[in-house]
Amino acid sequence: MEKHARQKAWRAFAMWLGLFGLTQALLVLLACRADGQGRTLLAFALLYVAGTALLWPLCRSFRLEGRRGFALVVGLGVLFRAAWLLAPPDADVFRYAWEGLVQLAGHNPYALAPDSPVLEGLAAAHPAVFGGMFFRQFTAIYPPLLELFFRLAAWVLPGTLGVKLLLLPVEAGVLAVLAALLARRGIRPGRLLLWALNPLALLFLAGDGHAEAVQLLPLLLGLLFFERGQAGRGFFCLGLAAMAKYFAFLAVPFCLRADNRRKAWWALAPLLLFLPFADAGAGLFRMLATFGGWHSGGLAAELLWPVSGGATPLLLGAGLLACLVAVFLAVQERLRSVALAFACLLLLLPTVHPWYLCMVAVFLPLFPSRAWLWLCGAMAVRLPVNWTPATGGLVGDWAWLTVAEYGGFLALLAWGVWRDDRMERERRWTRPASVSVVVPVLDEAARLPACLAAVAAAGGAAEVVVADGGSTDGTAALAERLGARVVRSAPGRGTQIAAGARAARGDVVVVLHADCLPDPGLFARMREALTRRPEAPGGAAAMRYAGPEGGGAGTGLVALANNWRARLSSIAFGDQAQFVRADALKAMGGFPELPLMEDVELSLRLKEAGPFLFLGRGISGRKPGVAASARRWRREGLRGNAAAVVLLLGRWLAERRLGLPRSPDHYYRRYYGLAADGKKAITPRQP
Repeated sequence: MEKHARQKAWRAFAMWLGLFGLTQALLVLLACRADGQGRTLLAFALLYVAGTALLWPLCRSFRLEGRRGFALVVGLGVLFRAAWLLAPPDADVFRYAWEGLVQLAGHNPYALAPDSPVLEGLAAAHPAVFGGMFFRQFTAIYPPLLELFFRLAAWVLPGTLGVKLLLLPVEAGVLAVLAALLARRGIRPGRLLLWALNPLALLFLAGDGHAEAVQLLPLLLGLLFFERGQAGRGFFCLGLAAMAKYFAFLAVPFCLRADNRRKAWWALAPLLLFLPFADAGAGLFRMLATFGGWHSGGLAAELLWPVSGGATPLLLGAGLLACLVAVFLAVQERLRSVALAFACLLLLLPTVHPWYLCMVAVFLPLFPSRAWLWLCGAMAVRLPVNWTPATGGLVGDWAWLTVAEYGGFLALLAWGVWRDDRMERERRWTRPASVSVVVPVLDEAARLPACLAAVAAAGGAAEVVVADGGSTDGTAALAERLGARVVRSAPGRGTQIAAGARAARGDVVVVLHADCLPDPGLFARMREALTRRPEAPGGAAAMRYAGPEGGGAGTGLVALANNWRARLSSIAFGDQAQFVRADALKAMGGFPELPLMEDVELSLRLKEAGPFLFLGRGISGRKPGVAASARRWRREGLRGNAAAVVLLLGRWLAERRLGLPRSPDHYYRRYYGLAADGKKAITPRQP
């Protein structure tokens, strides 16, 4: 049976690969048309889309594991790239070849534009290269590593073919390093096909000859070094990548930690590559300002420019900074945060060419995404350079083409907010059959009866474990009389919950604060959600404030902010009824035993283990969630308490990200002291 299944999978892969190969062969033939107008055909764009659509079936049907699997995928990637060498290069490659020739002639491309009288002899000697360039009045804009690469290509073989030939081993290196990253993370080789055979990379890099691979190779190599704990080499490679495309500097802060900060200076060492061109002075960066004032194809820029005009670059910069800070704090896994940082950059750049997408698409094997795979295919919108004749006059409005390019992407991105965007289940957890509710308490005799009554009315809970941290008001005895199982531990919410979770016998552990009331059906909904999504380790539920302290617009806004924070960032607070599979909790090393921020730490660990499930209230607001008490907000005031929560959460996330040590009870004392009188700490109490 197993042999038959393997044979069936290989036959399916061979079929999909044959179809894919046919699309690529036709694309290369169209690209090589003698009249040079192959891309004006609508057929070219449709074949490109078809190739992109075949990527996922190819990825799913590939079953060869281990080194042989990776070697086969790398080989396929190199083979298809070699076939695209036959295609004519893009105009940019003529610029690459020219600037290499300028250097071999002893001149500085940052100082002399192609139309300089000094270079007339060189232009006459290489008329095809000179004639294929655009913007001959501009000096070089590319960073020095690329310029040195162009020089090497001109030395090996002058002309555009030399550039494309030299890029082939660099692209092979990208595939090899990406394979090493996947292998290190235990990801199957088939996922590498999402980059190895991505038509975006085949057409715009191998076919057109764009030099993005010179940036991607040291970037991925640097990330691999960080994964291996070799931070110095990692920073050096990131700096080297930035000397190919300045965008790569963006990855540096996302790799910085307290234990490697002394090695971060290695990211600056590749700046020495500017030395051979130093005689150009300010000319090294003159063209950056020129091209920075243009905008074309950037999603946010195209939307903002008609409204904000000249202020758009400032707005884009502010938006990018805000997005990067959010990613830095909320996504603490290194590789994913780097990928998201480049995604934010791409969406907020004023000018976006299709090949710019490669800096995000190269991460698809690590983090498959429907939205970004769609955008790879949607770049077909840019291929027919004159859509009006290509469609017989049906399409001629570029505004509609922009909608076609980004509309589906944005829809899938929004869908991913409601449902995790991961395309493949990397791990399936066991099917949950029972639910245990853990309630941490400290002097909660007044509120515990209502909480336990609500748990009973909600149904679906096999047991209730009350974790007492040393109550003096009879809370533990009361819990036992009400039918709960009581465990005693040292005080501290995380410590108590950890003790309760260890004692729990259910397949799902739900953390419920004593001042929170679950709606009927909530626990059954949690179990059903985990059954439906076997790859998800846990999540949280939507909350609202209720009871005598919960009314009013202020607390309603706080609840709304809490729910959207959990939905967008997958970071939930303790009053949102966090739930986690018992086996997932064990795999994560148990519940985090922190006096405060234990709920945030649990959320971050859940995100790293798999998709985070957020159970919203639905459009009607009738799906079961949890009703929390607003006693703290009423007692301490909305503004002061909100400011304390935001500042401490941001600080905690930043220090966690950077690996800065703090005593376990620092935030507990800081939060309750600030909330109490704004000056000094008080005896910690259970919230």
